[in-house]
Amino acid sequence: MTDTEFNAVKAFLSAYRYTELDLRVRRAELTRLTARKEALILEGNTDLLFHLEHAICAAKDAIRVLCTRQAEIEAAIDTVESAALREILTQHYICALDLKEIAERMHYSDRHMRRLHRKAIESVSLSAVSPFKKRGSSPRTLPLVKRI
Repeated sequence: MTDTEFNAVKAFLSAYRYTELDLRVRRAELTRLTARKEALILEGNTDLLFHLEHAICAAKDAIRVLCTRQAEIEAAIDTVESAALREILTQHYICALDLKEIAERMHYSDRHMRRLHRKAIESVSLSAVSPFKKRGSSPRTLPLVKRI
């Protein structure tokens, strides 16, 4: 695996944390928009209802895209054959533990954990990462739902 491929896989896996943060923001936005819609209906003010429905649909679409991205990252981690290496990737990228904490939990030295982490990243199937490369975007490039 070249350094470019290694960095691409690492960036792909790191996107999980950003996706998690974006999902929280999008879900809060969806809740706010839905509450606003219900308030408008109760008030009898239907002028903004169409625009609000459009914003709600956009928020749902963004949430769907982010959930798909998370599933792609989880599937890429699942391509690693070794259970120990898969656990390292899961703990580091999904559970957001640093390598030092993972080393303590798995009873490895920090240095050995860094070697295993590199080996784990190299074990990820590149074909599982390619959908991210084709898309050409990062999790942060999705537009935020416009506030109404």
